[in-house]
Amino acid sequence: MIGGTAAEPTLRKSLTVGENGETLLSNVMWTDLYRPETLFDLVGNEGAVNELFGWLKDWDDVHIRGNKKEMPKFRFSKNWADVPRPNAKAALVSGPPGIGKSSACRIICKHLGY
Repeated sequence: MIGGTAAEPTLRKSLTVGENGETLLSNVMWTDLYRPETLFDLVGNEGAVNELFGWLKDWDDVHIRGNKKEMPKFRFSKNWADVPRPNAKAALVSGPPGIGKSSACRIICKHLGY
């Protein structure tokens, strides 16, 4: 609650073209109007997005069909947290608010048919 009243979502009037070519106004939230819809719309975090995409793409093959992927060779100079885990059953996506975690997960899942 802001100032004693419930905060209303900010709506933006967008122009759309109807079937007859007329211009229509529709109330759409700004965040929905400009949210990314494809993998190419995602900006930044390319390494993390590609890693999540590759892991989810192979998930069925690894966990349903049982075809385990070979683990990368571990170098002692690396930290255990930096070693990729291609056979993991779950992914933990974390980071500060607003960097696109939910958008990336939603788009990757939609692209892969989940």
